[in-house]
Formats: sequence, C-alpha cells, structure tokens
Amino acid sequence: MRKLLFILVLITLPLAGTAQENDPWVGTWTSESYRDWDPDNQNNSDELVYTDYKLIIRITKNGDSYNVRAKTLKVKDPSYSFYHDPFTVKRLAGNSMWLESYAKKVPFTVDYGYGPKIDSYSDNTYYYKLTLNNGVLHYSYYKVYSVEYDPNMRYRKEETLNTRDIRSSELNLYNDDW
Repeated sequence: MRKLLFILVLITLPLAGTAQENDPWVGTWTSESYRDWDPDNQNNSDELVYTDYKLIIRITKNGDSYNVRAKTLKVKDPSYSFYHDPFTVKRLAGNSMWLESYAKKVPFTVDYGYGPKIDSYSDNTYYYKLTLNNGVLHYSYYKVYSVEYDPNMRYRKEETLNTRDIRSSELNLYNDDW
C-alpha cells in the first residue's frame, strides 16, 4: 500500500508543476520603470521629489484558484520594497482578470505647523484589471471606493474616485520566464 501511495505521489507532482508552467497567467511579471512621487524623500519645500519605480506582480495557481501578489521597488534602491495589500480575484473571463484589494482604517494626517495630526480615516476598496495579450500583462488600476470617517471614527462621506490620472495606473508588465 505504501508503494502504491508513493507511486501516486511521484506521478502527480510533475503534473502539478506542468499545470503551472502551461498557464499563461502564472509567473513573475515586471513593469518597465515609471516616474512617480517619492513620499520618503521630500524636502522641506513644497516641491515634490520624484523617483523611478517598477511594479512586480507574482501570480501563482493552486488548483483552480489564482493567488496574485504585488510589490513596488525603487529602481535606485532595490532593497526598498512596498508590498501591496492582498488581492482577491473577483472574476476571470477570457484574457482578463478583475481584482480587488481592501485597506481598513487608513489614517490621513495633516501638519498645520505644530506637528502631524490625524485628520480622518478611510476604508478603501481598490479595483484593478489585468489583461493578458501576446505575452504582455496590462495592469490597470481604475478606481477606488472610499468611506471616510472623522478622527473619532464617525461617518463623514463616501465616494468613488476614478484613478486613471495616476501615473502608475496603466502599466505593461513582462514575464522573464518566456
């Protein structure tokens, strides 16, 4: 019985690896560099400081379910990594995958000259679409739904924002494994 179980395990392991290898979504996808605001390197003036970034998306598959993770790297400082909130795959149809990400109680701080103070909090749902076409993964961050609260967590308002004007909202990513 143990021999039979061992043989079954040996047979199924290569099949699991092959399923991942043959799936065009699976892999590590990297964008070309793009320029955006650098919140970590702001000087004391009102002038914004910009730097170059790359977006990296890793897609794995377990059975019929996909796991999508993302991080942003600074080109000049690869040790800097900003990991995005976890994605949930909401829908997969043809060559498109729709994702959502959720962040709860995100603080917004302001400084009126006497130190930073929390002005509000928000619960945010971010919406993304990945489109796979000819070996290129197109990333689109297209909207955010936000519920805003005052510093005491009393409801203020809710709104849906179109994010197409953000510099990194539309990117093409490439898989090094091709």
